[in-house]
Amino acid sequence: MHRLSYLICCAERTGSTLLSDALISTGQAGRPRSYFNRVAHFNPRYQRILGNAKDDGQYLDKVIAAATTPNGVFGAKVHWEHFINFITKVDRSLPPQATATLSVHQRVQLRLPNMRYIRLTRGNAVARAISHYRAEKTGRWQVDARWFTDDTGGEGEPPFDFDAIEAFIRAGEVENAHWRRYFQEEAISPLELTHEELLQDLTATVRQVLQFLGLHAENLELPPPSLRAQADGRSREWERLYRQMCAEER
Repeated sequence: MHRLSYLICCAERTGSTLLSDALISTGQAGRPRSYFNRVAHFNPRYQRILGNAKDDGQYLDKVIAAATTPNGVFGAKVHWEHFINFITKVDRSLPPQATATLSVHQRVQLRLPNMRYIRLTRGNAVARAISHYRAEKTGRWQVDARWFTDDTGGEGEPPFDFDAIEAFIRAGEVENAHWRRYFQEEAISPLELTHEELLQDLTATVRQVLQFLGLHAENLELPPPSLRAQADGRSREWERLYRQMCAEER
């Protein structure tokens, strides 16, 4: 029986996969993955998880089944664009009167009652943008220590590009503004977490999430994370260079 639902609301390169994997490992906090990325139904991994789901009226039902643990907890993670896709799928499953008269959050509650939100951000916007830029250019979105490789290949490191990094910073600001507006308009108080807190103490952060969800957090033991940190000396040097160039422009 369904008990509660939650969304991890985030942007690229904020540590959402690290948090999601840790929550999945507890066995009681749903299975939060990026089901509502618009290309998820083309991804072989998601096809295995969702039983060859198509982007049709049954997609949301298949996600709910796959993302819910036996104790009735549903979890998913969404960037703003994914959230818009999620709402589209929710609305597709509701009668027209509901979509015309109810707010977004009220419509979500019809399909996923007791919905809660976890807002994951990264305090260092420059570092986040550099990480996003490098991942976009190389295709190395994740590096899993179990396989000593990334999941998408990679084509070599790009050169430092001030304008590209700046663009990713601005894109992050726009996404953050969308989330702030949604929570304000719907009078929602999400659990606020940061990438920095996550890296400092993963167990404490996961315990905080479980408590927020009303789940058992005592005696929590997590397996060592398999994801490897991708920030390195190059990232730090680019951040220094970016900040120096910004200071020189003033």
